[in-house]
Amino acid sequence: MVTRFGVVGDIHGNLDLMYKFFIDWERKHKKNIHAILQVGDFQVLRDEKDFQHLYVPPKYAWLSDFPDYFSGLKKAPFLTLFIGGNHESWGFLNDHKDGGFLAPNIYFLGRAGTLEVRDKKIGGLTGIYSPKHYESDFPSISCYNHAYYRKSDLEKLSRNKLDILLTHDWAVPKALIDISLEVNPFIFDENLNPPTLNLVNKVSPSYVFSGHRHAFFLEGSYNESRITYLQSHTSERSFNSATVIELE
Repeated sequence: MVTRFGVVGDIHGNLDLMYKFFIDWERKHKKNIHAILQVGDFQVLRDEKDFQHLYVPPKYAWLSDFPDYFSGLKKAPFLTLFIGGNHESWGFLNDHKDGGFLAPNIYFLGRAGTLEVRDKKIGGLTGIYSPKHYESDFPSISCYNHAYYRKSDLEKLSRNKLDILLTHDWAVPKALIDISLEVNPFIFDENLNPPTLNLVNKVSPSYVFSGHRHAFFLEGSYNESRITYLQSHTSERSFNSATVIELE
């Protein structure tokens, strides 16, 4: 049984463009996509009140397409699994920290959650790495520091055997990747996340997908894992860097 996943980088609320891209892909290739995977900075805002806990640069501070899906005016044409990045409406996501459907067919994987789709296990880690916050507790009042994952999140996720791992910032240092394709290469050495590298080593996913670094795209391999770091998608043309994978 072949299972196809569409995979996208940071969309910053552009759900309509995301779904249009994969509908067009199905028509062009005459194949079905069974689910979409998204690597954070999804931006689920229900209404203006959710701006209270949205921490983004001004250019991303818009209500987004999500309210139409939340209200039921539109329905996601594909099962959509996403994680949180560092630019999210944290008040809403914190109400679902263990994961769940936030709108019909749109599923948040939680702070560190998994879901099986057609016998393939997908795991997702919300947030980015901060040495300052890694071993601390989540604050009870402010949502700002919720953009950083914690040691307890990694411990929870590391108990699973995963087919696909989603992280927001890059999970494996570029220097360790056998690169097959790179767009806009970094001109400096990227010091990434020791916790997520340890996670990849422990759970050995077949695929690792990350985003966060908007202009950069990278494909390659690390040990037994296929690594893809995706560009952001904020225009119809930018979705050309989205990808579709097939798993037996």
